Amino acid sequence: MKTLFHVDERQKWPLVIRNVNNFLKADAKTKIEIVANSDAVLDLLAEQNQRQVDLDAIQKLIQRNIKICACSNSLNRCCPNTKLISGVEPVTAGVLEITKKQSEGYAYIKP
Repeated sequence: MKTLFHVDERQKWPLVIRNVNNFLKADAKTKIEIVANSDAVLDLLAEQNQRQVDLDAIQKLIQRNIKICACSNSLNRCCPNTKLISGVEPVTAGVLEITKKQSEGYAYIKP
């Protein structure tokens, strides 16, 4: 099974992380990707002092081979020339990544 979680609001990060962890408890073999766009990318910046998400929780997901992507369009709009948390991958456009993953058979979840 392949599942894509989409987050575009900073306050939704804790819910997304809980959803992913609960999903993994039920099915540890599933392939999961998280795509962040809009304001949610702010919490994936390396130099962010006021995160809506626990950095340790993000790192634990990355260590569990959860792919976390940040929309470059959103990054360029709000904070060009910034670095992402180690392990977070930039993608050209969050909506394009979502569309590609859905065409590859990923189920789409937006908490």
